[in-house]
Amino acid sequence: MTKEKKSGNKVISIVIVIFLILTIPIGVLAAIYYNVDSFRILVNNQLKNAPGFVGEYFSRYPTEEEIKAKKIFLVEYLNKIDTNNAADKLYIIKKDDKELYNDIIKLMNSRYPDKTTNIVKLIREIELRKNLLFSLYDEIQKEEQDNIKKEAERLQKMDNYLALKEIKEKINSNTDEQNRVAYIISTMNEKKAADIIFYLNDDEKKLILSKLLSINKDKMYTLRSYLLEKEKSYEEFKNLAKIYEGKNSYEAYKILGNTEKYSSSDLAKIYMNLSLEKAADILKYSQDKDFVEELFYNIRREELLTGSKENITIKLSRIIDYIKEYEEKLNNLVLIYEKMDAKDIANIIEKLIVNDKELTALKIDSNNYYSVSDSKLAIDILRKLKKSTVSEVLKNLNNRKAVEITRKLALQ
Repeated sequence: MTKEKKSGNKVISIVIVIFLILTIPIGVLAAIYYNVDSFRILVNNQLKNAPGFVGEYFSRYPTEEEIKAKKIFLVEYLNKIDTNNAADKLYIIKKDDKELYNDIIKLMNSRYPDKTTNIVKLIREIELRKNLLFSLYDEIQKEEQDNIKKEAERLQKMDNYLALKEIKEKINSNTDEQNRVAYIISTMNEKKAADIIFYLNDDEKKLILSKLLSINKDKMYTLRSYLLEKEKSYEEFKNLAKIYEGKNSYEAYKILGNTEKYSSSDLAKIYMNLSLEKAADILKYSQDKDFVEELFYNIRREELLTGSKENITIKLSRIIDYIKEYEEKLNNLVLIYEKMDAKDIANIIEKLIVNDKELTALKIDSNNYYSVSDSKLAIDILRKLKKSTVSEVLKNLNNRKAVEITRKLALQ
């Protein structure tokens, strides 16, 4: 029983070996036949001469020369017909037989490169058109980009305040509008965009810059650079205001009363950082109506952009008028004092100088501006009297009073 089993296994092993010996070469030859054109054509040509149905079967296959001739014929035909028509036909070939399509394109490109290039472009367009979803998406994207570009151009032509107002409304609307405005800003001129973004509040500014970072990193960094420059510039205006606040008003007017050193826009930023009394005391010297009007226009614009409700120009106008009215009355009083005896003037001054209680002031929104006391009135009178008269008045005062008044006059 064991001997029979061993004999049977031996027979099976021999059959398997024979099968492998026969099938492996056949499989290899079949693979070469179907994948190597030159080998397939060589085999076909040889088997054409075989007797019986084998020769008859393989005689139906075209030769290499015949295939090439037909491809050339097709290329010449495609070259003669309209480019769009040729693209349509080649698109059909490409769908059914990509290898044949590549052979024709290669052959056509060697003979008619310009036309081949145009045909290939048209085939690509046909392929894209066939994908309706892709085509619609592309069309919508282009339309959206065109709209964003138009929006950016429109905002660039607008006044900064109006553009700022519109952008703030979009930012405070919804996420879609926030994204849209970020794309619009990314398309705008950097300096114009920075001039607007600068006046957004901190949260709005951070939101836009964070969205810009994901849209156009370079644009965001450029914008941030411009914003830092503007912030630095505004700090400089604040520091300048502190300097001019402590200067003699007439000396300050020599610089801040014209546009020789600073533009009207920059002067507006300096005046906005001065106290109202100091700003009015400087501007009271100006006789240039056009200069003041332009300055006030720029102050109002800055207030709109910053969202300030101070109405600085209205207050300044009232304080300037008040100061001018006071000084007009003061000048009339000085004319009277110039005719008086120095001793009489000294007696009056001595009584006034000790009273610092407010005599009069301009009240705006419950706040007092340009307060005048007896003491201030006395010093203002002496400041406007002739030097010789002042000298005589001081001689008629006791030493302590004379020193005190001299010190106050020096500080004016």
